[in-house]
Amino acid sequence: MTLRAAALRTRARAAARDALYSPPSRKLARVLAHDPRTHRVRAALEQRGHGEVLRRLASETLPRHTFYLRLRIRNWKKFDGREFRLLQGGRVVYGNQISAPPEGQPLEYRNIIVTSDDPSDFTLDLPVKHTIHVGRGAFSTEEQDSYDERYHVEQHGDVRYSVRGNTANPSRILVTFPGFPPANSRVSYAVSYLKALTDEDLEDALMVCFQDRYGVAGTYMLFDNAGRPLHDRVTTALTDLLSRYELAQEDMLFFGASKGASIAAMTARDLPGVRQVLVVPQMNLPYYFAKPVLRHGLYRDQRVWDAEQPSVLLRRYLAEGRRIDWFYTDSDQDSNYSLIEYARDVPGLTKHRLNGAHATVAKKSLPTVLSILRAFAAGGDEDAAPRPLPCGELVATVHEDGVEMSVRLEDVTDLKEAANVYLEGTLGDTRFRQLLTADGDPSRRATAPKQRLDPVLHPVDALTRVIAFDGTTRTLSGELPAVVTDDGAPAPSAAAPIPLPGELSAAADEPRDYAVLGASNRPSTRVRYVSAGLDPSADSAELVVVPAAELPEARPAEPPTAVRARFVMAAQDGWRDLALLARRVALVARVDAIRVVIEDPDLPDHQLRALQKLYGIDVDLTDHRRRDAD
Repeated sequence: MTLRAAALRTRARAAARDALYSPPSRKLARVLAHDPRTHRVRAALEQRGHGEVLRRLASETLPRHTFYLRLRIRNWKKFDGREFRLLQGGRVVYGNQISAPPEGQPLEYRNIIVTSDDPSDFTLDLPVKHTIHVGRGAFSTEEQDSYDERYHVEQHGDVRYSVRGNTANPSRILVTFPGFPPANSRVSYAVSYLKALTDEDLEDALMVCFQDRYGVAGTYMLFDNAGRPLHDRVTTALTDLLSRYELAQEDMLFFGASKGASIAAMTARDLPGVRQVLVVPQMNLPYYFAKPVLRHGLYRDQRVWDAEQPSVLLRRYLAEGRRIDWFYTDSDQDSNYSLIEYARDVPGLTKHRLNGAHATVAKKSLPTVLSILRAFAAGGDEDAAPRPLPCGELVATVHEDGVEMSVRLEDVTDLKEAANVYLEGTLGDTRFRQLLTADGDPSRRATAPKQRLDPVLHPVDALTRVIAFDGTTRTLSGELPAVVTDDGAPAPSAAAPIPLPGELSAAADEPRDYAVLGASNRPSTRVRYVSAGLDPSADSAELVVVPAAELPEARPAEPPTAVRARFVMAAQDGWRDLALLARRVALVARVDAIRVVIEDPDLPDHQLRALQKLYGIDVDLTDHRRRDAD
């Protein structure tokens, strides 16, 4: 073939693609792909093997010179556990940590948004064998397509969701938002379908399950594949539903776990009457994304940093007294970000404290969540008419790392084995619930070692009753007897609470208080600090650790070298979480490098060792403790 013929053939192919992906062609494809009236045509196209092409044509249109990329890594076993970055020219467009795909399936990352359709423009910083495909239509899998069909996920205007339950005249609307799929799943875009909710449960309620179908595995529904903000479109879709069925915001409930809880909280911004059920929501997205699987993806997206963070929104919601059920674990500081641990005296808030890792809380709390959702769907309140659950004994055992609580229930006839049983108390106007663990005897429940109570955060003398959720629309409840101790000593009394700290700021002209709870059964680290934003062009921050007596009363002096922000910080009762604080300082300054200057001679060595192991942050340490000692 001559060069002229080859050029003509290339232009002909480009013209054919232009015609195929033209606006009229894509509009027709969307009708065929999503309109119920075209199901026969759609089925015929599937039978002839054209289903994938139809779905790609029907996918979201990207701006001019923007494309979808699919990366497939063939020899992933050799590099299992290693991080990689995909570069277009010298710019990182995606990255992840290699892990095994489902058995018998290739390892691939789909729908990376790029600005070139030439595969030769892309390189990987690991010497892996790989294949790159670039196109104008989104990539999918057979498993994803089957999943969407099974759960009836459809396009509704600019958003995608499934609906079930009462679609004619509902009196309530349940809205769910999705969490992350399993790593390397062939189903990148799931819905929180909650199959345990039956048609009978939804007799009077409509259930709407949103799909976060953007990017490689979702964008927290912050923006679509074209980079356009989604919030207003999602809000409009919800308010349209309320208008269609003539319902008030109070007739709608949002539920989400992990990513889905963060999406729910952000979506609620302009819907103050909606009830929220949030299971381990992430309060600061860049802080949570600073890990190997997300650091070279969402973490690097400026739109994530510029978004109003869930922590800011939740503080506003708490001040407004919105009704929120919040499930959390002390071991999940990546999500909590010094908010729910210290929240108290807030009307409308119920805190559900569980033990375990982030990923386990949704499953552990499911009986409670189902009770709340079923009661709401039925038009009631789960705790309006509780069944009796008499409690015969409440025992406190004081340990160095907290107070162990155990109860003896007198009648467990109606208590299901899988029910969630809590101790409930009040923190001012806030309800606090502590999950209890069964020890083999159904009449005995106790706090696990990682569930012990801290008198500062959850005082024993604030407990008032035992309450159980078994997934039905009614709770079981009983008053608590007077607390006794196993050694006859007086029951532990409440300590002075730690006020809810404000957001860590790089503009603290006067000393401010801040606190971090780094893990379960560990006292909070309480600090005072001053800070100042200095050189916005600098790529590092500075943290000066000083004795409490040396904390300046005004903004800190400028350091000898340029930094974006400078913090001067002193511990109020000893250092425990310096590494976490340094990581948060770097986050607030929006840098990945920090200079830490140690001026406090009482700082323990192990705190410096933890500091030097921070992932993703370059730490330049200057230790003046020995100089001060000399």
